Parts: sequence; structure tokens; C-alpha cells
Amino acid sequence: MKYFIQISRKFLLIILLLSILAISSRSGILQDLIDKVRFIMKLEKVDQPSITSKDSDERLKSKNISFIFELPSVNYLISETGRIVPSSFREGILKRNIYFINFIDELEILNFMVYLPPVHIEMLDDFLNGNVDKVFAISTKKFNDLNEDEKKLVLELPQGSDSNSDVLSPAQLNEEWFLNIICRYNLSLLKDFEIEDDEDWEKVKVKTSGFTNEDKELLLTLEVRALSEYRNKLKKLLKSYSIEFLSNTRSGSEPGLFLSEAAILTDTSSLSILTDLKDGRNKYFKSSGYFSLNRDITQKEIPLITTAGFSYILTDEEALMESLQSIEYPGLSLKEIEQFPYYIFFTVETGKIIQILFYHSEFKDVFKQENLKDYKQNLRKIYDSIPDNTAEGVFENKDPLYIVLIPTDVLFDYTKEDFKVLKELFEYTIDLYMFSYVPIKNHLKKHNDKEKMFLLRDLLANAHRDIYRDWNKAQKMSFDILTSMKKDIKIISTDLEKIEDPEKLMTATGELDKIKRDFLTLRSYYSNLNEFTVEEFDLFSSQMKKIIKEFDIEEFTKEHPE
Repeated sequence: MKYFIQISRKFLLIILLLSILAISSRSGILQDLIDKVRFIMKLEKVDQPSITSKDSDERLKSKNISFIFELPSVNYLISETGRIVPSSFREGILKRNIYFINFIDELEILNFMVYLPPVHIEMLDDFLNGNVDKVFAISTKKFNDLNEDEKKLVLELPQGSDSNSDVLSPAQLNEEWFLNIICRYNLSLLKDFEIEDDEDWEKVKVKTSGFTNEDKELLLTLEVRALSEYRNKLKKLLKSYSIEFLSNTRSGSEPGLFLSEAAILTDTSSLSILTDLKDGRNKYFKSSGYFSLNRDITQKEIPLITTAGFSYILTDEEALMESLQSIEYPGLSLKEIEQFPYYIFFTVETGKIIQILFYHSEFKDVFKQENLKDYKQNLRKIYDSIPDNTAEGVFENKDPLYIVLIPTDVLFDYTKEDFKVLKELFEYTIDLYMFSYVPIKNHLKKHNDKEKMFLLRDLLANAHRDIYRDWNKAQKMSFDILTSMKKDIKIISTDLEKIEDPEKLMTATGELDKIKRDFLTLRSYYSNLNEFTVEEFDLFSSQMKKIIKEFDIEEFTKEHPE
């Protein structure tokens, strides 16, 4: 019977390959699909005991593992015209994220987890719909159309200085140097791209000076095309059954910093943390998993997370180690206690059970750029740190899963070449049969019975919360401003309902919606330890005053007498 199953699998793979050949005439797509089939065939061999590793006669016993990649988070900037996408967002996609998406697409069969900030998709759509960053907008202009501030920004670009240049001030900038600076900058974002059958690109990519307006237009067109293709591939992967995308709030706010507000689980206003969480979970992609942004979480946040619709939480193992006093298993050895983070826990809030998983960040150095090439010995350290499944005592009927975090600070500076090495790293684990890459959804479903999980009565993680507590004391004005902003918005929202003219009401509501979005962005700044600048607060205040004056809002004036 087992032999028949193996033959059937091979037969299905042959059919799949034939189908690929039949439907695909493009070698790139064909090669991608063939690579995926190759990985499937390698993974199928894990259960065949006669196979040994290529580097050793030792047959490694496969251990359960899963990897979570935390994508860098970038948020909007506040301007006089509303929120704008920062240049760093576009730069990060072109220099890093495109290669990351290709990487997880090629290794889709390894069941990776990815934390994707929901605001990432919002900004990407926003950019492709015309709300481009300042540098890109300047790049589209003719030299004679630039104002003084735009010329200054051009000279501040990474490619804006040149040893042969006498340009010292905006007044000295001419069209030749403008084109050279802009094209060098945009070319630096595209230098690793492989663009086939494009003679114009072949000519432009080797230039260092003498760029033309046509060259500039070509580079900008290629960038938009690359961002569109990135969006399409990301959209496809978001529907993948193999890759698990985790989420948090839509705006990037940290729920735990606003617990007094979050405790009101009936607040469905657009400014509530609960709505922010619900939108983060399902507005741009459907997510079951809640990823704690700042490495910790407290029990008071659980009702909010479950009400938003999340079914499980992934957080740092430190959160569990600080909460061990709430686990009622006396008499355990230190070795047994240390194994707790490999298992699923659950807690009950608002009548709902939510599962809790814990990742390990102690091996993040393995994935740093400078250490990637030493992956063979470093991977063995990870393998040796994973305990064998004893299936005895309190661990009976429970399967361990070691979850490794590759955090944002490690991925931030990755290049195309780094992702190539990272792919080699994971291919090596397949060749060595070190790990069994467990689909997180299947693992959670398999252990959904209380007997297969541990009860966690109270999450008491405070290690990182202390950082916020100390910072908040110094930046209390920021928090007070947020509180005041929200109160003012509520007053104005109530007064707008009294406007009888439908057209005037629609205009006023649109203006207020912009202010609400700015508020959510400023709240995310606070969550990420960024205090407000005077300019940002002044912009918000002036927008508020504009609505008050334009639409004769009396109640607000009563609440805030001159």
C-alpha cells in the first residue's frame, strides 16, 4: 500500500509537470513551477529512512519547525495636503521587498509565516493610484518647473553628490545635473533588476552621466511597472494556503498603549482601537493570527483581540517565561519548564478560547547579513537546540513546534544577493532533512482540544512595556495631545450632523475623514516611540480650525473658548 502511495505521488507530479509544459510557454513561469515541484519531491523524501544527507552519513531525525518573517513597517507622513507616502517606502520595496516576495514564492512549500503590516498594502495601492512620494513626484517634473524647496530636496538625494560636481546650492543646479542626480538615484533602486529584451534599459543601466529626459522617463516607468508586479504577486501570495500572513492594527497603533479606551468593546467608531484591529485583520487580507508589534502582550488586551476576530496570537517566548507563575504544573524540572514555549497555550476571555504560540528570537544573528554564508554550522545550532518530543508526563498528546523569528532589523538591509543566500540556506535544510516545515493552520487545528494545549490564566509580560512606560513619562504631552485630538474630533463629528445642506455635509465629512486618518497615523507614531513634531501638530490644528471656520461649528467654540 505504501509503495502504491509513493508511485501515485510520483505519477501526480509527472502529470503536474506535463500540465505546466502544456499551459506555459514563458520560460520564467515554467522554471518557477519546476522549482516548486523539485522542492515537493525533496520534502517527500523526508519519510524515506534509506536516504542520508549529502554532507554526512548521519541520518538526521527531522524536527518540527516554522519560520516567521517580520517585514519592516513604514507609515505615512503628515503634510498640508494630507497623508503622503514616504520615499523610504518605495525604496524599501524596490531594494528589498521585491526580492523577499520572490523568495517566499519560490519556497512557498515550506509553509512560512509573514507579518505584513496592513498599512503596507494601503500605501502601495495609494502610490499606484497617484499619491506618490515627494522624490518620485519631483522626478517626474521638468527642470524648469522645480521650485527652490524641490531643488534642495534633489541635492539631498543619496546620488546627489559627485566629486566632479561644482553644485553647492539650488541656485547652481542646472538641467544637466538635475537629470544626472535624479537618474543616478532611480538607477540605484533598479540596478539589480533583470529586464530582458529592452535595448533602452541596456543602454541606460551602464550610464554614469549624460542622462536625458527620455532616460528619466524610462527609469520611472520601470519603477511603476516593478511596483505593480510586486502588488500582483503579493496579492497572489496573500491567497496562498501554504503561507500564513499575520496582522495587527490597520494603522500600526499598539493596542496595549490605549487599554483604557480598548476596554470599551462596544466602541465601533472609526477612531477606536477595536475598529483599527478589525480593519487590520480583514480589510486588505484575511488574517487569523495576531502578531504582537512590540514583543509583548498582556491579558487585558486579549478581549480586544478576540472581539476583533483573531483566533490565535504569536508573541515572544519572554511573555510566557514572565507568566510561568500562572501555569499550574508544580514539581516540573527546569528542563521541562524550558520546553513550555514549544507548545500551544490557550486562554479564555469574553467566552472565547484563543490559542497562543511563542516564537524564539535568540537565533536572529544567524540570519544577519554578515553571518548568512556560515549557515551550515549555524543551522546545526538551531537544530540541536530543539528538544526531542518526549510525549511523556505533561507533554503527552502534545506536539512541539519551534518557531524562529527573523525580525525586521535583520531583514531591513537585505539585498537581492542576501535573499539568494537565504534560499541556499533553506535548500540546504531540505537536502539535509533537518526540519519538518509545519503548516501553522494545520498545527493549530490538530491541537484545538484543551487536552492538547496548556492553560495560561494570565499573561504578565512587562519587559518591553517598561520601555514604553518610561518613554511615555517623558512624552506625556504627546499622549495628552492624542487624547485632546480624539475629543475634538468627536465634538466636530456631532456638530456636522446638524448640517442640512447635503452637498455641504458631504464636503465637511470628507474633510473630517482626512483629519481622522491623520489622527490614526499620529497614534501609530506614538506607538513606535516617535514624538510629534511641532509642524505635525500645527498642521493638525490648522486643519481643525479650517473645518470649524468653513462650516460654522458652534459647539466646538463653546468647548474651546478663546
